[in-house]
Amino acid sequence: MNRVRNRVAALGGDTFLIVSLETDAFGAYVQAEAYRCGTVSTGHQAPSPPAPSGWEGSTAAGSGFYVSRSGHVLTNAHVVERCREVRIPPTGIAEIVARDDASDLALLKNDRANQPIPAFFRGGRGVQPGAAIVAIGFPLQGFIASGPSVTTGIISSLAGPSNDRRLFQMTAPIHPGSSGGPVLDDAGNVVGVATSKLDPFVVARETGDIPQNINFAVSAGIARAFLDAEGVPYEILPSDDPLPTEDIATRARQFALRIECRK
Repeated sequence: MNRVRNRVAALGGDTFLIVSLETDAFGAYVQAEAYRCGTVSTGHQAPSPPAPSGWEGSTAAGSGFYVSRSGHVLTNAHVVERCREVRIPPTGIAEIVARDDASDLALLKNDRANQPIPAFFRGGRGVQPGAAIVAIGFPLQGFIASGPSVTTGIISSLAGPSNDRRLFQMTAPIHPGSSGGPVLDDAGNVVGVATSKLDPFVVARETGDIPQNINFAVSAGIARAFLDAEGVPYEILPSDDPLPTEDIATRARQFALRIECRK
């Protein structure tokens, strides 16, 4: 336990934030229960419909989005962890080009994409606390609608657990299957990649209080640095003209993707 505590930040008493945590195929907080002090859970691994006949293994689902017109897809590293095969319905198998576990990002390539429309990254001044955001993802596959879900909120803080500046905190809800989806500003440009949420059950057990709307995303700056390192030609657009949320959601449906991890 001392080794774990050296890697986490104290909330008070024996309550700690575990910065890196795995979940099982159904989004359970496996290691949070094992340590009995964990409070951060990754948000992918939503249950998926049964795997095709002949497939031996389990299937979990996450989210992602196109970042280039050549078919590059950005998602979380934990979404494609230990995958024997990664699929992007309905086009087929995608290649894992690169992974950066430290920033929880992964780059995929979908060569079967037909003229994909990529997301734009926010140009100019970065977002600030209080800024409105829209999160797009494919949570809880097999339980709710199969299309992308749209949630809204604000940026609460420009840092994650332990003041980790690679992340920002937001109120937009995310659920198992949301990880890897784009977080957009009020002009529909990418400001982050949804990655994790605070486990309210663990916090409630340890503190007696139920936290609400504490979720995290990898910042766009970290995502762009990752894409730069991989030579991906992403696009930037100024966020000068706010859009209605329904228009942002309509645009996002062109680049948001469901990702299946077959293990």
